[in-house]
Amino acid sequence: MKWKSICIPALLAAGLSLGNGSVSLAQPQQPPLGASKFRPQVHIDLFTPQGGRLNQRDEHYHYIVPPTDRHGAFYTFDNTYYYTPMATRGPGQRAPRPVAMQFGGSRHLVELGERIETLANELCLDLHHNYDHNPRFKEVYGEAYQFLQATKFIRDRGHQGDREAIRRSVTKIDNLFHHIQDDLAILKRQERRPVGPHGLEAKTEELQALIHHLMYDQGVKPDHDKHDNDRRDPRGRQEAPPPRR
Repeated sequence: MKWKSICIPALLAAGLSLGNGSVSLAQPQQPPLGASKFRPQVHIDLFTPQGGRLNQRDEHYHYIVPPTDRHGAFYTFDNTYYYTPMATRGPGQRAPRPVAMQFGGSRHLVELGERIETLANELCLDLHHNYDHNPRFKEVYGEAYQFLQATKFIRDRGHQGDREAIRRSVTKIDNLFHHIQDDLAILKRQERRPVGPHGLEAKTEELQALIHHLMYDQGVKPDHDKHDNDRRDPRGRQEAPPPRR
């Protein structure tokens, strides 16, 4: 699918059409949505809601976003979203405990917006330096750059406290990101210059986690979650989706 270059406000206002015309065969079983597949295990002090040390390989933990020297950490446990404040350095300081996030509470808008924009910029730089030999590079990079501009929109509106603009836009940005993820999967890396501590796949994993925490913070459900709910019959059983057209 080719994307024409358009201005970000128009993209956000008009929405995105991301469907394709193919019908795919069953694929090998994938890790649960949000599970870490490419990022090495991060050795950080995170704790379960019950106070035990977090095991990042536990299947109940998803969308793990490690802390930085300026930010706290995010993760989900049994479909509940948590934020762990940044650790205070010093003798006798206890490790911070996770705090359950409120759906639509909008308490982490600025932090999440800044982290998403920073990582989106790293993703584009990684593509620019290490993937430009791929046949579809120009098309994929154009989409990734559109995504970067959209994250700048989110960051700037976050600093302005414009929650309505973000709520109107964040689902479209999430859909655009998942479309880009599919395109990135076909690219081959030619190492020239490392960008950040992790590779492209790990960057997309963390971006996915950050976007989903932003959506939860803003009270917006991802489209794929809505579709999963729509496909459950009255007994709670998940129904198989119809073929793609």
